[in-house]
Amino acid sequence: MSSLMLRIKARLKKVLPYVELLSVYHRIRNRNTLTVVVFHRVLAVDDARWPHAHPEWTVSDVVFDQCLQFFRRNYYVISLEELLSSVEQGKKLPNRSLLITFDDGYADNEEYALPLLERERVPAVLFLTSDFVNRKSRPWTEELVAAFRAGAISSQSIAQLYQALFNKPDVAPVGPTKQLNEIAERWTNLSDAEVEQLCREHLGKPLPRSGKPAHMLSTEQLRHLYAAGVAIGAHGKTHTSLPLSPNLETELREPRAALANCLDLPSIDEISTLAFPFGTYSEDVVRSAFAEGYKLLFTFNPALTKLAQGRPVTPVLDRVNVSGPVIAPDGVATPERLARCFFFVPHATRAYPA
Repeated sequence: MSSLMLRIKARLKKVLPYVELLSVYHRIRNRNTLTVVVFHRVLAVDDARWPHAHPEWTVSDVVFDQCLQFFRRNYYVISLEELLSSVEQGKKLPNRSLLITFDDGYADNEEYALPLLERERVPAVLFLTSDFVNRKSRPWTEELVAAFRAGAISSQSIAQLYQALFNKPDVAPVGPTKQLNEIAERWTNLSDAEVEQLCREHLGKPLPRSGKPAHMLSTEQLRHLYAAGVAIGAHGKTHTSLPLSPNLETELREPRAALANCLDLPSIDEISTLAFPFGTYSEDVVRSAFAEGYKLLFTFNPALTKLAQGRPVTPVLDRVNVSGPVIAPDGVATPERLARCFFFVPHATRAYPA
C-alpha cells in the first residue's frame, strides 16, 4: 500500500466513525454483488419454544428487527420476483442487492418474522419442506439434537443409534455432533412409527416431542404468509440431503405439487425455486433440479454472488447464514457486528454445472 493510501486511510479513521468507514468499504467492495441471507427461526426470548430451539438457527425477534434495519440502511432489499426477472429477462438489479430467505417452514416465521417484515416493508422468500406443513413437532432429528443438548440422551446412546442406522461397527473416531448431522441428512424421512420403534430399541425410551405450541407452519399460516407477499420456494419433500436421497425425483417433484395445491396456485410452475436441504448438492442434483423445472437454486455456501451488468452470473446462488450466537452473542446485533459479519463475506468463485 502506497504512503498516500496509508495517509488517506488514517485520515478517514479520524474523520469517519468506524461503522461508517465499514459502510464506505462495503459500498466499494460489494457494489456489484448480490447478498442472499438465510434465517431459520425467529422467536421471542419468552416464547416457550425459545429454550429448546437450536441456537445456530435461531434469532430473537429483537435481533431480527435489528437485522432488517441494518439491511435497509446498507442494501437494496429485492424480491424473488425481481431476481427471477433479472435472470430470465435481463433486468438489472441495483448495486448491493440483498435477498432475505428462510428455510424449513417454522411457524414462528409467520408469528414473529412476518409482522416485522411488513412493518419494514421488505420482501422475503420462504423455502419450505413440504412434509413439514401441519406438523406440530419439529423433525425427529431436530428433537434428537435438542434432547442430546439438554442431557436427556447420552453420547453413548447417540453412538448406538448411529451404528444401527449406518451399520458402522466402529464409531469411536466420529463424535456425537457429526453423528447427529449424518443422521439428520439421511434419515429425516422416517415415519413417526419407525422413529418410535428405533428410539425404543436403541435409546431405551421414546423420543421427547415438543409440539406445544406448534413448531411448524400450518396451511392457514402458509397461506397468510403468501397473501402477505412472502414468496414460496421448495426445500425438498422430507428434508433429506438430496445427494443422499434414494428417490431424488420425488424430493424434487412432490414439493412443487404439494405447495401449489396448498396455496391454490394455477400451476406448479409458480414454485420455481429450490434451496438445497443442508445446502448439500452434486452435479447430478443441480442438473436434475433444472430439468424438473426449477429456475433458481440456492446453496448454503457463505459467499456473495457476482453481478455482471446487473445480472447474477449464475442461477445457482450462495447464501450467508444468519447465526444468532455470531451476530448477537449477548442478544444485541449492533451495526458494527452486522457489518463485520456481512461486509467481508467472500465473493463466490466456484463454477456450477450448467
